[in-house]
Amino acid sequence: MAKNQTAQKNKRVRNQSEQENKELRDDQGRAIKKKALLIDISLPQKTTDDEMQDKKYELESLVKTYGDFEIETTWIKKSETDKKLFLRQGILDDLIIYCRENEVTMLILGNILKPRQIWDLTELLREEDIEVWDRVDLILNIFSQHAQSSEAKLQIQLAKIRHMGPRIFGMGGNELSRQSNTRGKGETNTEIMKRHLRQEEKNIEKKLEKVRKTKCLHRQKRKRSQKETVALVGYTNAGKSRTMNALTKKGVDVKDALFQTLDTRLGLMFLPKSFREIFIADTIGFIANLPPNLIAAFQSTLSESINADVLLHVVDVSDDRFEEKIEVVDDILEKLGISDKKQFLLFNKIDNIAEKTEEEIVENNINFEDFLKSINFNNITLTRDSSDEDRKNVKKIKKLKNIFNKKYLLKKYESRTPVFISADKKMNLDDIRDTLEIIIPQNHNFNTYSCTNE
Repeated sequence: MAKNQTAQKNKRVRNQSEQENKELRDDQGRAIKKKALLIDISLPQKTTDDEMQDKKYELESLVKTYGDFEIETTWIKKSETDKKLFLRQGILDDLIIYCRENEVTMLILGNILKPRQIWDLTELLREEDIEVWDRVDLILNIFSQHAQSSEAKLQIQLAKIRHMGPRIFGMGGNELSRQSNTRGKGETNTEIMKRHLRQEEKNIEKKLEKVRKTKCLHRQKRKRSQKETVALVGYTNAGKSRTMNALTKKGVDVKDALFQTLDTRLGLMFLPKSFREIFIADTIGFIANLPPNLIAAFQSTLSESINADVLLHVVDVSDDRFEEKIEVVDDILEKLGISDKKQFLLFNKIDNIAEKTEEEIVENNINFEDFLKSINFNNITLTRDSSDEDRKNVKKIKKLKNIFNKKYLLKKYESRTPVFISADKKMNLDDIRDTLEIIIPQNHNFNTYSCTNE
């Protein structure tokens, strides 16, 4: 009986934030958005002003993707962190005053907190009716919104248990201790909660194992059909799904938002020179600062990339930070043990870079300084006080430099066979086909494997 009651308490705690969001409705039943304060803490000696602005943009993009919050403001702070509460006392005092004055009820941190830190911070701000999410909480809630298949939903449940578990233990222990007024009873009930979560985790893993075996059997069938699989990988919102649509007739839903794809999608692509078909697999995008346990929770979805014949790394070349994002994806591929797989870089969104085409700049050998003068741009050094117009101009300059340095990119990534395309405008798609004809020759030797080895 006690075990069932504890399990019910545990379930209520895990779903608390979702339930609260659903209860916020106006008289006409429309959802009322909570006011959210976004904050990111970075060490002064490790982060430049430009990097801080990039972090601000990505955090706001994640929150806008979730969509249920009105962003009150974003604080980007260079500060040391506090071991207990993560936020130092001075920042906390300012934060509480600001939230009171502006009716903020949600604090979203762009950082990943330790379980005890977020628990202590949540307890402190509970008196102010302020809910707290860290970066992983935000990402998992975005995942929950976009999950469609039972596989994706199971993986999210698993990730939430692994991330939320320690907080649930603390909450259960504290609440039950207060109810019983005896330390021993609280500890006993906390252990019951731990056992319940461990059992729930095992049950989810068993269900996911069945999904993995089914997907493996499908891969074996594809191998027998003598069709190679090329997996699209890349940073979230790099244009993988749009690339999938450009190369196949799959017609997947495409939106300009983060984490639109959580499930694996397969389509057929025709290679005209060798008159054969190959499979293209589109799967979940990556993002910086993902903890290993979150990546591990999505092992089932990522299995298509892990077992693919070739990786096609899609890059948004119009993004000012695209080289950093290449490194983020490379690091995750290494953690997955597939960094040595055959792969090539697909520099996407070349149509977004600038109005002047790459041919005009590269082929005509235009001097870059003269080019800047011709379009009335100046080299501007950004500071915290820089105007929005200055920031826009610098962003345009950086995009133009990306095109101007195409030769540099070809040289730097020569071993990874870079291809420059626009999936949206269907530009240079034949270059992808030609590259795949070379990377996967027609007499390709198909490897066989057993599902028991996965």
